[in-house]
Amino acid sequence: MNASNKDSGRSEKRDENDQSENLSPLRRQVDAIDAQILGLINQRLELVREIGRCKRRGGGGVLDRAREAEVIGRLVEQNRGPLSQENLRHIFMEIISVAREIQQSQNVAYLGPEATFTHVAAMQRFGHFVKYQPQPSIDDLFREVERGGCHFGVVPVENAMEGAVNHILDIFLNAKLNLCGEIYQKVAFDLLSTAPARNTLQVVYAQTQAFALCRGWLRRHLPQAVIRETDTTARALAKASERPAAAALANFKMAPDYGMGVLATSINDTARCLARFLVVGKQKTAASGNDKTSVMFVADDRPGALQNVLTPITRAGINLINITSHPTGHAGWKDFFLMDLQGHRDETPVQRALDEMASACRYLKCLGSYPRADTAVAAGKNGDDHAD
Repeated sequence: MNASNKDSGRSEKRDENDQSENLSPLRRQVDAIDAQILGLINQRLELVREIGRCKRRGGGGVLDRAREAEVIGRLVEQNRGPLSQENLRHIFMEIISVAREIQQSQNVAYLGPEATFTHVAAMQRFGHFVKYQPQPSIDDLFREVERGGCHFGVVPVENAMEGAVNHILDIFLNAKLNLCGEIYQKVAFDLLSTAPARNTLQVVYAQTQAFALCRGWLRRHLPQAVIRETDTTARALAKASERPAAAALANFKMAPDYGMGVLATSINDTARCLARFLVVGKQKTAASGNDKTSVMFVADDRPGALQNVLTPITRAGINLINITSHPTGHAGWKDFFLMDLQGHRDETPVQRALDEMASACRYLKCLGSYPRADTAVAAGKNGDDHAD
């Protein structure tokens, strides 16, 4: 080895030593903070366990959605970064999910199959530490929750992939369940794989609709890969997880369940959109201060009838968030109206308005009041995360 090479080797060695000396104290600080975090989480869980005992002694339900919304909302207001609001919500929802499991084991039904956006939305709401049970139909889901086999159910109502579910209104006519919450989930496909890089991929598995939405991106970025269509996203994930040079199109939140990494995010050819999901259950949700109330009703089939039904809402100064009509198969009834109001049904202005509405229409049912979801966070308000 000549003198130049020796000097170069010594220089590289010094750089490595300097780097090690600089990193070691920082890593010790990180280790100490991790230990503090662990201790605080366990301390929190012990308090939660005692809170659960108090709730049971008082005869109340263990789950308190209004309280959970209050906790997350307060943390979001306190957060100054660099932790993003979306990641903050994910982290603390998992902590809350563990706390729920300690207080009372939870079973959650969702409109299956596995790995659909409904499944992802359910995990977003309840975390990874509950037992999920896919259901083949909305009727089966409602029956499962009504009989007590599951504590809650998650169904799509506005979903580009799984469709708008008008059938849920017919079921709600006779159902004994309440709306307990809403979830907004970004409909965007990600590239998941056990492979270290995209250029090593030889095959991509994708559910038929997912492939159709990502066809252009796949052609541009993975021209070497063969596309294999599957009937479900779960099957695509299972196949890809078994092959080292394969990938699947799915939501990135499914990656941990299949031992996969994320090679690209939001690869849809079209702009992203939000899907809305509803949570149903037996219990009613207490007011959180930022609530939405959903109502379904049937107005008389005559001029001015709808205006008469909505007048109490206007007179009370209540914000009408959304109203849509859906055909009904009920004899003599032309359309259902599904309406979302700002506020909680236990609040006096909302309660009075609903009572007045009931006397002005042929049928009215309050489906439930629940904390209003943050659509900005679900959409990813920090900017586009498309990975080229």
